[in-house]
Amino acid sequence: MQNPVRIGVVGFNKGGRYFHAPLIDAAKGCEVAAIVARSADRVAAAKKDYPDKPVFASISEMAKADVIDALVISTPLDTHLALARESLAFGLPTIIDKPFAPNASLARLLLEEAQAQKVLLSVYQNRRWDADYLTVKKLIASGQLGDIWLYESRMEQYCPPDGVPDSGGGVLLDFGSHVFDQTLHLLGPAEQIYAEVHPIPGREPLEDRFFASVLHKNGVRSHLTGDFNLQGSPAPRFRVTGSKGTFAIASDDGLTAVLLEGGRLASHPDRWGKVSERNWGRLESPEKSQVIASEDGAWPNYYEQFALAVRGLGPLPVDPWDSLAALSLLDAALQSVKTGQVIKL
Repeated sequence: MQNPVRIGVVGFNKGGRYFHAPLIDAAKGCEVAAIVARSADRVAAAKKDYPDKPVFASISEMAKADVIDALVISTPLDTHLALARESLAFGLPTIIDKPFAPNASLARLLLEEAQAQKVLLSVYQNRRWDADYLTVKKLIASGQLGDIWLYESRMEQYCPPDGVPDSGGGVLLDFGSHVFDQTLHLLGPAEQIYAEVHPIPGREPLEDRFFASVLHKNGVRSHLTGDFNLQGSPAPRFRVTGSKGTFAIASDDGLTAVLLEGGRLASHPDRWGKVSERNWGRLESPEKSQVIASEDGAWPNYYEQFALAVRGLGPLPVDPWDSLAALSLLDAALQSVKTGQVIKL
C-alpha cells in the first residue's frame, strides 16, 4: 500500500483548523503532516490538535524540512498570491482556498506561472460536494425536471457576532466564489450578467448582500443570492424549475456544524454529511408531489481526488481554470454593480 500524501496546512484559524484539517483526516490516501502557524494561540491550537506533527513559521521552513508532499493555503485573501508563489517555487502541489485571487487578471497570472512551472494547482471549491448540490445535480441529470428554465441558488447566514468580516472581500466575492462556481459547473458558461449589492453603511464598499441574474449560453437563467446578514428564515438553498416540475431543497447536511464543534468522521459517523429526512427536498408538478432523498455530503472526496492527482493517477478535483471562469464572472458582476448595466461576457 502506498504511503498517504503528506499535506501541510498553511494557516490554522477557522479555515485551516475546521474546514481543511478534519477533511484531510477523513480522506483516504491523505494525512495532515505539518502546519504553518505564527500567532501564539494558533500555534497552541495546532499542537493541541496534532501533538505529533511539526509546526513551522513559514512555508519555506516547512518545505525545507522535507515533511510534506503538498500543501493547502487557508489564510486571508490578500495573502493567497504571495504564499502560492512561494509554494510553487518549491515545486509543491498546492491547494488555495477560495477565492484564490482578488480578481481574474491576477488569478490568470498565477495559473500561467503554475502551468509554466508544471506544478499542480487547485482551488478548494468544496461546495461542489455539498449534499444539496449533489442532489440537485443528480436530479437534473436524471431528466425528471425536463428542460431547465430557472435555477435559483441562495447562500444565506445570520450575521456573525463580530459583524461581517472584510477578509473575504465582501459577500459577493466570498459567497459568490461558491455559488458562481457551482452554477457554471452545473449549467455551463455564461453569456451575460446583471448584479446588485447592498453596501454596509459606514463600511462602503464592503457589502453584506448580493443578487445576480445570469443568462447561460444554453439559455438557462440563474438567479444567485448571497446574504451575510440574514433577517428571518432562510429561503430554499436551491430551487430549480424545469418543463416537468420544480424542485426545492433546504440547505444543510449538518457537516459545517459538526466541524465547528471540533467533530471528526470517527467521532460523528452518523452526522457526517448525512441529511435528515425532514430536510429532504421536494419535486412538485401539477400531477404529483414527490420527496427526493438527499445525497450524502462528500467534502473529503476533494482531498481523495487531489491525492490521486498528486500521485499521477487522475485529474485534479477542481480544474483551476474553472475557478478563473467564476472569478471572471464575479468581475463582470462587479462591473454591473458599478454601471447598473447588463454585462455581456
